[in-house]
Amino acid sequence: NFSSFVSVCEFGCEGEMAGEDGAEVAAGVLGAGGGGDEVLHEPPKTEPLTPDVLSIHLRAAAAFQVFDHEGTNTVDVRELGAIIRSLGLCPTEAELNSMTMECEDEEESGIVRYAKFEPMITRMMISNRFRSESEEDLLKAFQTLDTEGQGFISEEELTKILLQEGEPFKQEEVEEMMAQAKALDKDVIVYDEHIPLLHVPNKV
Repeated sequence: NFSSFVSVCEFGCEGEMAGEDGAEVAAGVLGAGGGGDEVLHEPPKTEPLTPDVLSIHLRAAAAFQVFDHEGTNTVDVRELGAIIRSLGLCPTEAELNSMTMECEDEEESGIVRYAKFEPMITRMMISNRFRSESEEDLLKAFQTLDTEGQGFISEEELTKILLQEGEPFKQEEVEEMMAQAKALDKDVIVYDEHIPLLHVPNKV
């Protein structure tokens, strides 16, 4: 989730658009994956088998297989988010829920069959709707929150933003982030050291 902390450049680093201040703008897109909360249900269609589509199919199959522990071309629906994010996509939780509803087996609740997963993930990867932001954009988002230009953000301030603004994170997710991101013996996050770890490379 933290890797989907996206750019505020497009919204104005001063947070002037829509009457939002910088922190609200940056925080408001923390969980964004580039596509908003649009309805994802679309009529299934088969993409022409171009080299790019074939490459997506091979990568999607490989990612799916990692979680297909029984070798039945099915995975637990709870694993879908991990599979999708392993392919370099960063949907919000709302978008992920819509994807799940599209893919979940209609006859056997709780599982996703590859036959339904492949068309959906191919469409999403071709559309580039959920690409993660660049390291430069992540840096600008942090700098917008770092109003004094100190190069770090306090744990208290970042925790408040993550829990209350935009698409809120869960308390346990924030605690896990802070455990990994905090500077030793200090309650601050030196963000430029962690941006390479937060960035999810775009693979599509």
